Amino acid sequence: GTLPIARVFYQGTKALATGAIASTACNIDTVSVTGLVTTDNIEPNFNANVDAVTGYVPATTGGLRITVYPEADNIKISVCNPTALSITPGAVTLNLRVLR
Repeated sequence: GTLPIARVFYQGTKALATGAIASTACNIDTVSVTGLVTTDNIEPNFNANVDAVTGYVPATTGGLRITVYPEADNIKISVCNPTALSITPGAVTLNLRVLR
């Protein structure tokens, strides 16, 4: 049989917050996307290399973790700090694409 072809339902960007994230805390960003459902597929990518950006630098002390997930009418972006110290992240932007 033939496979269905996914189409782009939404495409946009989101600049992530740059406020301090305490040890073991998370910052949640929201992108409103009318019609988004929890079964949609979201493709997030940084719009540039973040290897030298505070919070995202590869380090033995750890760094921030990003999780992107769908909710009804929203893309949620959770930026969490699993380290023992507060991290004030540098500016980064995610490219977001939702496929159906």
